Amino acid sequence: MKKVLRKSKKTWVILGVSSLGLLSGLQTYSVSAEEQVATNPVPINQAQIESPQTVETFIVKVNQIPSKGTIESPQNPVTASVDNQSVSTPEVSSTTNNPSNSEVSPSEKTVKNLASTEATVTKPTVNYTSHVSNIGWQNPVQESQISGTTGQSKAVEAITITIDNPSDGNITYASHVANIGWQNPVSEGQISGTTGQSKAMEAIRIQLTGDLALQYDIYYRTHIADYGWLSWAKNGESAGSQGLGKRMEAYEVQLIQKGQTVTLDTSKAFILFTKPTLTYQSNIINSGWQNKVSEGVLSGTTGQSKQIQAFLLSLNNKAYGDITYRVHVSNIGWQNFVSSEQMAGVLTNLNRIEAIEMKLSGYLDSRFDLKYRAHVQNIGWQSWVYDRYVAGTTGQSKAIEALEIQLVEKSRASQGIIQNERPQQGLADVVILAGTSGKQISKIKVAAWSTADQSNLAWYESSAATSGATTIRINQQRHKSLIGKYIVHAYVYYQDGSVQKIEVGTTNLRAALITPYYNQRDSRWGWKQYGISNLAAAGCVPTSLAMIFSSLSGKTILPPQVADFLYTKTNEFNKSFIGTSAQGLISAVTNFGYQYSNLTTASAITSALQAGHHVACAIQYNKFVASGSHEMVLKGYSNGYTYVYDPYTSGNCGWYPIQNLWNERSTDKDDNRGVAAPFFKITTL
Repeated sequence: MKKVLRKSKKTWVILGVSSLGLLSGLQTYSVSAEEQVATNPVPINQAQIESPQTVETFIVKVNQIPSKGTIESPQNPVTASVDNQSVSTPEVSSTTNNPSNSEVSPSEKTVKNLASTEATVTKPTVNYTSHVSNIGWQNPVQESQISGTTGQSKAVEAITITIDNPSDGNITYASHVANIGWQNPVSEGQISGTTGQSKAMEAIRIQLTGDLALQYDIYYRTHIADYGWLSWAKNGESAGSQGLGKRMEAYEVQLIQKGQTVTLDTSKAFILFTKPTLTYQSNIINSGWQNKVSEGVLSGTTGQSKQIQAFLLSLNNKAYGDITYRVHVSNIGWQNFVSSEQMAGVLTNLNRIEAIEMKLSGYLDSRFDLKYRAHVQNIGWQSWVYDRYVAGTTGQSKAIEALEIQLVEKSRASQGIIQNERPQQGLADVVILAGTSGKQISKIKVAAWSTADQSNLAWYESSAATSGATTIRINQQRHKSLIGKYIVHAYVYYQDGSVQKIEVGTTNLRAALITPYYNQRDSRWGWKQYGISNLAAAGCVPTSLAMIFSSLSGKTILPPQVADFLYTKTNEFNKSFIGTSAQGLISAVTNFGYQYSNLTTASAITSALQAGHHVACAIQYNKFVASGSHEMVLKGYSNGYTYVYDPYTSGNCGWYPIQNLWNERSTDKDDNRGVAAPFFKITTL
């Protein structure tokens, strides 16, 4: 009897000229001391200069003033704006022989007194303001004052700049905005940057035009996140940063007259980030160092059974972070992490690298992912993994033969990878790496199966998903313990209700289930009494099921554990009859978390055994039992034979024809009650 089973105005004042007509005779302008003029002196009447409140005086020398004509433009002209009401002629004594309507050559003219010309310019005033995150528009400030904030981690999102009383000229400016880039320049008073979009400005350019650009230089500097104040830029140069994602928090502007001595630091006004160049190389056992390769290129060999024993990675620029890495070496284990330009591994020609782990630091870690994969001995290319995860194997004595490495932008959707594959143990880890969209994950589900009809599909779920990485372990035992190539899909559920499907990849699980042998007459439990009999005499079903449950669970399930359930929770063991009925077996299978299928033909039994399943069967009147019926375990298939685990007589264990066992099936009414035949395939759920 039997059985069971379970898983962002200047005013020019010209001295020494009596009229605008005479102004047109000016030929060359330069800033200098007074100078006598010996050619064609022009009589000039006395006049007085009206002084503005704030003036800057320029001494303009006049090399030649013809009596008639127009101004000859110098190479770098300075445009003069003249107001008739503000120009008068200072008193100058002169002697001239220049009768009306007669030509007088320049050589006939002399100058008795100095003729001098002076120009005064009112310096413009620059005003600017900022729109700051969580604050809004600030009050305007003037040059040499700070607009924005420092020490508050607030971004300047937009700016406006104006300039008071300009002559013929203007001011333009442009902003570099996060996730937008450089905007087109705008003129004074207009908004550059954005408002209401929470986008930080990262850099600025400011430039003067017209007369302003000829007379002044405009200097400006920025205060950016994590760096503080940078140096000064000028005249349309970039100030701030680009490519670093660093918000501009404040800025300052100065207007400096050309020709003045400038003591401002201009060494580092702008930081432009460029992705560093990654190269790497491998040392092959008995072959030595290979040449360096660029990222994404294979280093090592494939198809040649050559193993890597040492590895070296290089970065051309470590200003923004570094790459560190460590390797697992045969007969040594994990070495310590080393930095780029340092070797990992050994040069013994005896030890080989079996696994590698890499990670980024600094700004590189916030901007990029390190993506790498290994070609492993007898396995081939593994799935891609990301920084801080292991590529290769440990504990399997399999060497890495080739590597590929890439430095990729973090801007990506959630991704799935398979790593830490242990095929002989029937285990593999599925790692879901959260994307950079900012969407919050609520849960992750993983589906895996190896059969075409998905008959061994099993689901895994994690509600503890994070914005980083979530690991879910696949166990072959959850898939009816079938050996094969498993297809893995993942489903990422976001809090906004959207779902992302990821076809993660495949993994080989080929753990051979070890079925322990238990004997019902074992002295540890054979004597134990259950109702009208004991385990030694009537414990074939609980002993057979204990073997199957132990194999499927990977845990030790002993016969008394199964017998205790059968006797205390059912009426199908040693109560009204000796032994266990088919219904008792079914109850135990279900209670221990497994499932059963009733097999009704020899071909069905063969198919189950070929698929690697356990079969519990009741037979009668053969070498296993002289009278009555007896429960046994069948496992494995070879040319029509299966291996029998006899719980009563260990010497009977061995290979037997499947057809013969079917032909000798039990006809006992309790063995067949409610079922078509006393043969059961027992699997995980």
